Amino acid sequence: MGFMSNTKRDAQYRADMALLYDFYGELLTEKQRDFFALHYSDDLSLSEIAENEGMTRQGARDFISRGEQALLEIERKLGLVSRHRDNLRLIEEIEEQLRAMSDGGEPYASEDMGDIFAKLAKLKE
Repeated sequence: MGFMSNTKRDAQYRADMALLYDFYGELLTEKQRDFFALHYSDDLSLSEIAENEGMTRQGARDFISRGEQALLEIERKLGLVSRHRDNLRLIEEIEEQLRAMSDGGEPYASEDMGDIFAKLAKLKE
């Protein structure tokens, strides 16, 4: 699964970046982490970050952009976020199939089904 890259202000792009940061943020430099958090977590504009850090808007953008590119490159190499998303989709499919089985009057013990759903929920965490 690819990551949004066309419009950086797009909500999906921001969500993708946040997820990449959750997985790989510790691999960024301290400065990249700081600027990334200010922009994505604290929702500060580039101008606000630049003013707070005593630098130009372009300088702030460069730190954030390098962090974004580093996260995208790490994901390209490791693919953990893509695998995570694939696993979540599979869990959803399994849950749907289990619901259909239990709603269809099949002779499955409800406690077993509850246990399976609990385990699937744990996997989604």
